[in-house]
Amino acid sequence: MNYTYLHYQIGLDHLCGVGPKTAKHLIKELGSAESLFQNTFPSLVKKTRFSRTFFENMRREEALQLAEKVVAYNKENKIQSIFYQDERYPERLRHCEDGPLNLFMLGDIDLNDGHFVSIVGTRDASPYGRFFCEKLVRSFIDQNIIVVSGLANGIDSWTHHYCVQYNVPTIAVLGHGLDRIYPANNKNLAKAILSNGALITEFIQGTNPDRENFPKRNRIVAGMCDATIVVESREKGGSLITANLANDYNRDVFAVPGDVDRETSAGCNALIANDQAHLLSEPAALMSQMGWVAKKPANRQRKVIPNLSSIQKKIVALLEKSDEMHLDNIALSMKQSVSTINVEMLHLELEGAVISCTGNRYKLP
Repeated sequence: MNYTYLHYQIGLDHLCGVGPKTAKHLIKELGSAESLFQNTFPSLVKKTRFSRTFFENMRREEALQLAEKVVAYNKENKIQSIFYQDERYPERLRHCEDGPLNLFMLGDIDLNDGHFVSIVGTRDASPYGRFFCEKLVRSFIDQNIIVVSGLANGIDSWTHHYCVQYNVPTIAVLGHGLDRIYPANNKNLAKAILSNGALITEFIQGTNPDRENFPKRNRIVAGMCDATIVVESREKGGSLITANLANDYNRDVFAVPGDVDRETSAGCNALIANDQAHLLSEPAALMSQMGWVAKKPANRQRKVIPNLSSIQKKIVALLEKSDEMHLDNIALSMKQSVSTINVEMLHLELEGAVISCTGNRYKLP
């Protein structure tokens, strides 16, 4: 087999006893990934001062054979391979000593263009947590902000959902290979993300979503972003791991304060109390703290929906005067019963004329 440089790059991840830090050190000493595979053992010992046993135990040929399968799979499935020395590799992540050697990406997005913000939180998202996620994402419209999260159920998936809904670029970082989606109920969401974002992982095809993979996933979520926002979190969990990693990487960390009696607010409140995160009660505080200048959103021409009834047209006209309205207030303004307006809102939502928000609230697209 005539191996290419891509084979050598991917093969690095599968050498026995060699992690990202060691691999980067060896490449710095040897000049290239290829040299690690092509040089004789005596030559490697002389150039690096590692022991011969260390190099003999790497199983270089086995690593290249596996890399061959990965390259073929990625080519067949249009998966991009991004090495840590490539220009396309996230610059922020490149500065993390333990950053992955290789990233695999489905989708089309520039990993270095714009402000990158991760939003993470509990799997048991409350209505308030969902509301704040939506509020955050809406504030990112036309701001050249790319949202990163982990596609887990709860805050992560709601964050991706709102990004898709409001056409805000988003990246889902996975704790497994790109031949599957975990949790399985997020398959459609993952597919929707690809319309204006990407799926990224350091794991090759066939890698299961094992428990130990998710802390590794979290270091990518934290490392590739300028800031990390924890919306809701218990006292322990993956969200706090991500926040701690972000602090270790000298990134800005924000936490949304919550009810002191709610378990899913305990982690956020602790981060704030221990000066491990900035308190974030409004999206504007993020822009201010980060020194980002908010851009005025572009004027968007709303979709004209034909054949609306007179009452439906009045509802649309009413919503044009308000950012959001509660169902009860719409009914009150229209002088109709809540049940009548509820039916009309369902028709309008199905036509794409309105969008339902958390807490029985509605707004125009």
